[in-house]
Formats: sequence, structure tokens, C-alpha cells
Amino acid sequence: MEILVPDMPPLLKGISHETADEKVIFGIEFNSTFLECTPKSQQASIRWYVQRSGEEHREELKADERIIKTEHGLLIRSLQRRDAGAYFCKAQEHTFVHTIVKLNLNVIENGQMESTQKTEDEEGRVRDLLTESRLRYKDYIQLVSSPSFSLDEYCEQMWHREKRRQRNKGGAKWKHVQEMKKKRNRRHHEPARPPSTCNPDFEVDKALLHLSTVMG
Repeated sequence: MEILVPDMPPLLKGISHETADEKVIFGIEFNSTFLECTPKSQQASIRWYVQRSGEEHREELKADERIIKTEHGLLIRSLQRRDAGAYFCKAQEHTFVHTIVKLNLNVIENGQMESTQKTEDEEGRVRDLLTESRLRYKDYIQLVSSPSFSLDEYCEQMWHREKRRQRNKGGAKWKHVQEMKKKRNRRHHEPARPPSTCNPDFEVDKALLHLSTVMG
């Protein structure tokens, strides 16, 4: 009696596991934007794929003078409208392929940003949300694209900027807060310190939220 054994399919692309985090990212046309992706294993090789808006197929991204791959993600310079779409960060180690994150990139037209409206803060002063958000986002882009990337350094910069902004507000309420802080410092004999941890993703999301709020 002959026993038929079905052929085993060849292993062409390794074992693929598609479960991944999914995030929405906003970028401003003609500016730089950073897509963060850090593998857990240092031995894993990273590949980026994009499914552009309105298209059904994915294509692998190749690095060039405008698209720069770093250890912490993908830096896209001079963002174009055609860059909008879904970006997939895949890590491969041996025969195991894992999608780390899916980032849905939305490109905000530069013309919309030029018509930015201003809003008033709690004390009635006019505050330019666009300028504030661009400064925060620019700092983050410069930091993550540098060889000596440090989240602690970024957090400390954000903390000191917030302290300066609060000091510039002035007013009786701020003076009262300062007096209370001085009393606490005298009791504890310790200078104010930046928080030991922060969430840089939250800071960048907050900056982009400002930008989307400005657009209405």
C-alpha cells in the first residue's frame, strides 16, 4: 500500500507575525518628520515598507538624501504630500519577521499652516500655538537624528522651557506660587529638579495636537 505524504511548502520569507502597535502621525509639508521604531533585539535587522494613500500595494523604502534610516526610526526631510500613507516597521531576526509598529502618516499642507489663528490663554494673553509647537517638534527632530540621542536630555530641555514660559507669565498668581516654592525649598534644602522620567512620545503628540487644533 502506498502512503502519500503531502509536500511541505518551502520557507520563502520566514515566519511572519503581523500583530503590531498602530499610531497616527501628523507632519507638516516641506518640514521634517520622524517615524519612531526601535526593535527590542539589537541583532534584528529593520526594514521599512510604505502603502501610500490611495494605493493597494506596499513597497520597501530605500534610503536616500531625503529619507534617512536611523537606529531609532525613519527621518523624512522636506515632507511631501505624496509621503502620506501607512508606514510599516518590520524587524527580522533569523527566519522570524515581526511588524513592530504601523504608523499612519498624515501630511498637513503648508498653506493651511500659514493661516494659523491665535488663541488666548487663561490670563487673556495671545499665544501663538504654531510657534510653540514648531519649537518643541524641531527640538525632538534634532535630538533623535543626532548620534548621541538621549531621552533624558530631551526631557530636561522640555522641563526648563516650561519653567521659563511660566516665569514669563508674571502676575500675582505666579508670584504667590514662587513664594510657596521658596518656602518649600528652604524646608527641604533642595533645588528644584526636572522630573526623573517623561514620555517624549507624549510631548511630540502634544505638539502635533497643537498643530491640528490650530487648523481647526
